[in-house]
Amino acid sequence: MEAAKIKIVSVQSGNWEIDKGNAVASAMLNEYPDLKALLAGNDSMALGAVSAVRAAGKVGAVQVVGYDNIKAIQPMLRDGRVLA
Repeated sequence: MEAAKIKIVSVQSGNWEIDKGNAVASAMLNEYPDLKALLAGNDSMALGAVSAVRAAGKVGAVQVVGYDNIKAIQPMLRDGRVLA
């Protein structure tokens, strides 16, 4: 991350769940208003993060990355709401 000049401002657990991922992402968006991206450890938490980004009015300003490629995330990959 250092070589890419990416600063990690926080590492928190969403307990692999959509609702907890949403709560954690919402808190991070409030605490770090200039946040550029959220990296979720699985797609369930990424789904929650997408909702948090939308609720914060930061669609397009904050990128979301997930992991697992579950069926529910695939439309979001296609339309750009999630990067990977």
